[in-house]
Amino acid sequence: MNPLLADAAARRAAGLPVIDLSDTNFHRNGLRYPDDRLGRHFADYVAGRSYDPDPRGRTGTRERIAEWYASHGIPVEPERLFLTASTSESYALIFQALLSAGDTVLLPKPTYPLFAHLCEYARVTAVYYSLDIERSFAPDFAEVEARLAAGAAACVTISPNNPTGAVLSDAEEARFEELCARYGAVLIRDEVFRGFEWDDGSSCSGAERSDGERVNAAQRVAAEERATPAARAASPPYGAGTGPPRFRLGGVSKLFASPDLKLAWICAEGADLHSAPGWNESVIERLELANDTYLNASSASQFVAERMFSDGADVRAELREALARRQAVVDEVLGGAGRGKSGAGGGAGVRTPGGAGRGKSGAGGGAGVRTPAGGRRGIRVLPHAGGIHRVLHIPGADDEALARDLLQRIGVLVHPGYFYDFPDEGFLVISTVPSEKVLREGLLAIGRFVG
Repeated sequence: MNPLLADAAARRAAGLPVIDLSDTNFHRNGLRYPDDRLGRHFADYVAGRSYDPDPRGRTGTRERIAEWYASHGIPVEPERLFLTASTSESYALIFQALLSAGDTVLLPKPTYPLFAHLCEYARVTAVYYSLDIERSFAPDFAEVEARLAAGAAACVTISPNNPTGAVLSDAEEARFEELCARYGAVLIRDEVFRGFEWDDGSSCSGAERSDGERVNAAQRVAAEERATPAARAASPPYGAGTGPPRFRLGGVSKLFASPDLKLAWICAEGADLHSAPGWNESVIERLELANDTYLNASSASQFVAERMFSDGADVRAELREALARRQAVVDEVLGGAGRGKSGAGGGAGVRTPGGAGRGKSGAGGGAGVRTPAGGRRGIRVLPHAGGIHRVLHIPGADDEALARDLLQRIGVLVHPGYFYDFPDEGFLVISTVPSEKVLREGLLAIGRFVG
């Protein structure tokens, strides 16, 4: 357990209150698929219970998922869907079926810390491309291209992003697809938070960098990159003209507020997934064999998920409305300061001169906050376009010290930015899953403490 969570546990054990603004557990915060409806779905399953495993998953469930994608303007064939027990398992199956030990996987940063563990367990190496804080967390495509050119075997995008809330534009989606096709890398689109786009006009710009910046990125990557397996560089396994496969990942954990059902999916895309001259099996066959090896997605969850997609549109709408109200509380309490560009006291991605170093206490206000010369302390809410988090920036603050002080002195638990590998000091990440009451109480307390 990390020290911050250990402190929170000790505080609770001592009978002291904790306002938990890090909590993303839907059920613990009153967000869940209706119990009575869920009970009816399980009763229907039990009434006709049978075990008839399919390596791709229940046909009816895959058909409903394909219809849901179609409602978002994305054509999907049910035959290209694979049902899994979690998004983590989806990643593991793709890594194990399509990559080799030692291959590199390109991930965005800041990012959710789980990915480093997924890569480690799959015996692949995580490398990163930057999300530009000054451009609403737009991807640094110069860095993406440099890392792909250096031999990255797969590239992951997350939209809406966790925790930044950035949503990729159509142009950015197309750019990732074009670059992965050019360099023969598998493209994995993590869309677990699809459906929670907030349309506030702050999504990424996708602006390109200059040739000079592109060269600098390539030189930086070349200095860092470890050699990739020569066999992959010499002969990509997808065959001439077929291009690498693409995947979309999703699940019912967020979509229907049902993490307990453990049901997710892989959607395979690409011009030709049924032939791969570099392998003895096609992409589809390799995924099918990998999923058939474990068959972790339960028959009951697959059956219930089919019913959820058939009659749960109102649940999705109500869940979205509830989360939107919580998002509004952040803007109401903290003034919506993050809409647009950063102001005085340094840009959102710039460490304010004189700011306290990581792990050290600064002067003024909370121990982790230091007033910039010629400025005033304050909280900036960074732009977001989707997801269930908000990023706060406190210029001049040491995020680790500030998070500890918030917990120890006013009983508010938040995540410091370094948990997610933010490149600079002064960032805090809060969840917008807690109730409106809890959010309001915690944010008001933070505002008073920071000043």
